[in-house]
Amino acid sequence: VSQSRYSGEEEFEVLEVKNVGVPRVRHLAFAFSASEFCYLAKPYCAQYLFNRGDADAMVYLDADMLLLERPSRLEEMLAQHTIVLTPHRIFPDPNETLHISQMKGGTFNAGFFAVSRQAEARDFLAWWGNQIREPANIRMDWHNDQSWLNLVPGYFPGTGILRHPGYNVAFWNIRERKLEKKTGGPWTCRGESLVLFHF
Repeated sequence: VSQSRYSGEEEFEVLEVKNVGVPRVRHLAFAFSASEFCYLAKPYCAQYLFNRGDADAMVYLDADMLLLERPSRLEEMLAQHTIVLTPHRIFPDPNETLHISQMKGGTFNAGFFAVSRQAEARDFLAWWGNQIREPANIRMDWHNDQSWLNLVPGYFPGTGILRHPGYNVAFWNIRERKLEKKTGGPWTCRGESLVLFHF
């Protein structure tokens, strides 16, 4: 583990994946592509940090996300739920016919999730890690680690679904998320604050 600084203001700790509890880490590093190995590391890194006792809750954000303001609604949900997921879409369009291939992307986006340090969240992380550590279970046509999240609300009743339109706005849902910005004001999405944008 090494320490580094960014912009001279915030301290970050860099974790080496070989130290976070990924089983058969050297074998899997060769079995997976670089991106697949990153997907695999997510649940194990979260479990590692919880085991160290560093935090009571944890939020995962993909590197291509922009947090525009404090995620207050997410914080409220984490006080009530053990796991928080965001759907790709939250407003059905009665005039739109989706292609069946879009179902493979899953209901929830794996680029953003949150967990509280409770037994159910630990069980979720262990279960998710067990599924995606098998090379046959990470498939590009099923969006790698993402489709497994479809099962989470059924398996883990403490799961909360964050339906605020200002979270996880991205190209796949931009048609349903009207963005506006008044002169000198913040960005909004369907009248709510734009909190998290996914590039």
